[in-house]
Amino acid sequence: MAAEFAKLAINSGKLTGADLGTGYMILGLSSQGRGNFIDAQIAYEHSLRILEHDRQHVGYYASALDTYAGLYLDWGQLDVAVPLCQKALRLRQEIGEHTGAALSLMQLAQLALARHRVREAHKYLQQASHQMQSATDLTDEDKALFLETQGSVAVAEHKPSAAIPLYQQALEVLKRARGDEHWLVGWEYALLGNAHAESGDLSAALANMRICLPILDHALGSGSPKYLVAEVAYARMLDRAGLHGEAAQVRRTVERARKDHPGNQCAGCTVSVAAFQ
Repeated sequence: MAAEFAKLAINSGKLTGADLGTGYMILGLSSQGRGNFIDAQIAYEHSLRILEHDRQHVGYYASALDTYAGLYLDWGQLDVAVPLCQKALRLRQEIGEHTGAALSLMQLAQLALARHRVREAHKYLQQASHQMQSATDLTDEDKALFLETQGSVAVAEHKPSAAIPLYQQALEVLKRARGDEHWLVGWEYALLGNAHAESGDLSAALANMRICLPILDHALGSGSPKYLVAEVAYARMLDRAGLHGEAAQVRRTVERARKDHPGNQCAGCTVSVAAFQ
């Protein structure tokens, strides 16, 4: 729906300047969420061309850079994503945008995790925490993302028991903000399930995945990148639990979905999926 509304607004001819650039950014985000990465790339490039020289809306341009970096993160092209995110951070620091700077730093932490640079991720998270102390417009989603990223760092450090309460806190924040059926809530259940699996509690891990998958299916569709990543993680947990037949069936479902949706092949599907590797 977001994609269709964005297209209608863009094609109306009534949007100009920063509004038009934001319209393309929304189109890019919605296309990326559905796994249409080429459409997302085209939309983001339109957004950047429009916003690049708009000195009155530097924050909008920084947001476009960050969202474009997120696309390359999903694509696994980290060497492209990092400089985009770094440029967004510099711009946000120049204009004193503390919340935006914190979000850029969290994304840089995620990128560091994707490159197995845990110490670097820690550094970015510390800087993000400092920026958040001065921020006045943090949303619940921003706070949940910070907790989630802390949890992902803990998993990367092989400390899943430390990650579990962080993911649980993020989950509760998101459920209060978005309700029980939002895709962010579903994804948080996936991360929590993985942390339980890494801690050796496969019963809790499978229980969380069985909550996660219907939410992601309903919110994003069974062909979406995040759903497929969660399915693969679920199959691994089933194998570890000795449920090899069920795991094989899940993998066959994933392969069929990948053939039906060839454009949804992403290497990362957000860096938090590094927890599933």
